[in-house]
Amino acid sequence: MMAIKTLLYTIYSRILLIVIMLLAIIPALILVFVVPQKYRYNSIYFGLSGLLYWIIIKASLLPITIIGKEHLPECSAIYIANHVSSFDIPMLGMLVGTKPHFWIAMKWLTNFWLFRLFLPRTAVLVDMENPHGNVRSLIRIMQMTKEQNMSVMIFPEGGRFVDDKIHSFYGGFTLLAKKTGFPVIPVRIYNLEKVYPPGTFWIHYYPVKVIIGEPMYMREDEDDEAFKERVYAWFVNQEQ
Repeated sequence: MMAIKTLLYTIYSRILLIVIMLLAIIPALILVFVVPQKYRYNSIYFGLSGLLYWIIIKASLLPITIIGKEHLPECSAIYIANHVSSFDIPMLGMLVGTKPHFWIAMKWLTNFWLFRLFLPRTAVLVDMENPHGNVRSLIRIMQMTKEQNMSVMIFPEGGRFVDDKIHSFYGGFTLLAKKTGFPVIPVRIYNLEKVYPPGTFWIHYYPVKVIIGEPMYMREDEDDEAFKERVYAWFVNQEQ
């Protein structure tokens, strides 16, 4: 019975995803490949992306409990979340909605042809093995945050982990918090790795829980490492 339920749920989810992609593909291609980058980030772009996040999550029919919605700020912020599934992207995106934002992604993701096609045009890529390249990325990030007042979306673990544990963080978000003065909004996601595990075709119906923490600011007497550890501790201390 469980196998049949999983099969039906997977078929439904895949068909719905195809329908969504067909509806979104033309405006997405225009925005990504035709509109110059300096004009791409506009109300139409964020309206479409916010709608797409919302549709993907709501159409999944997953029972989702979100705790701490009152902590979502009106101002620009640095949103960081643990990374357990590709569903994390629309989940975190849905929390930001249509507010101006951009994603930071690891450059190694461009090893996959589809990501190589879209990611350089939709995210700022960082390469931990290329410090000189990261200087250029940092300059672009600062321009987008300070000049265009956009929020930043980061998975600080640098990869997906399905063991229900929080792994060590890269510290880039601490530098951004110091340079921009933006608050860090921590988001702990539970059980999406059970819904759609990496490397599998099957999609499972499973309750999802999302905890949004209070905005965290770097203190004047706090260095980068101490702030990173304080944010990391928040994630570790959350309970199911």
